Amino acid sequence: LATASSAGACSRPTSRSSPLLCSVNLKLGQRNITSRYHNMHAKAVFTSAVLASALCTTVFGFDNGLGLTPPMGWNTWKTCGDDGCTHDYCDEYEVKSAAAAMKANGMKDAGYNYVNLDDCWAYGRDEFGTLTWDSDRFPSGMPSLIDWLHDEGFKFGLYTSAGNETCSNGGRDGLHVPGSEGYFTEDVQTFASWGVDYIKLDWCGNVKNIAYGFEHGKRYHKQFAEAVNASSRPMFLETVAGYYFLRDEVAQYSNSWRFCEDHHDDVR
Repeated sequence: LATASSAGACSRPTSRSSPLLCSVNLKLGQRNITSRYHNMHAKAVFTSAVLASALCTTVFGFDNGLGLTPPMGWNTWKTCGDDGCTHDYCDEYEVKSAAAAMKANGMKDAGYNYVNLDDCWAYGRDEFGTLTWDSDRFPSGMPSLIDWLHDEGFKFGLYTSAGNETCSNGGRDGLHVPGSEGYFTEDVQTFASWGVDYIKLDWCGNVKNIAYGFEHGKRYHKQFAEAVNASSRPMFLETVAGYYFLRDEVAQYSNSWRFCEDHHDDVR
């Protein structure tokens, strides 16, 4: 008989992006086992080793400690700024009203604690290249609004694009809202300094060009994710096009991702 002298062991890594570490050590023991007890013990230890080996699978994840459960909350997407619902809209009053309603109707206590702004809040960049909010829509300023939401027990998310522009001007004719291309680190640090908890990274602007997008898609998503993890604040990262470019690597560079087009207010 071949006996197992030691069972396998699995050790979890300290980083969620590292694979689960497994070690199974089997050794040939004495061939002559006369004791029924020893025979049973050998079988039990061997079974434990086999189970340990089977259960030790490779696990990868975006290493920021977030996204262990799905984020739930409210997003401004398709709150509709016109009759045709062709663009997003948001302002300070709307955001505070939605948060107050979620708190009053019990949604927040049920776990719906995110309030996220989609493609509707940004305006341009200042002389230092820092993203600015639309001061007409957010007169108190983004940091002040975020502080208010945190005081009310909510988490807060913002939208940006990996390209040179976002997808929409939010109904502001002639406005070209800048994306984060060329400013990944700067924009992430800005969001962190404001107290942002969640970033939605879209894929709009020049990157929508197929050739340009395929040239930069994988690298841009990895660079943005690395900027998020290098920031001073843990922030949940959603990538709109991450799956298309990263495929089996997407979980290492995103907390969540999608593999479909936008949903619209046209349910049939």
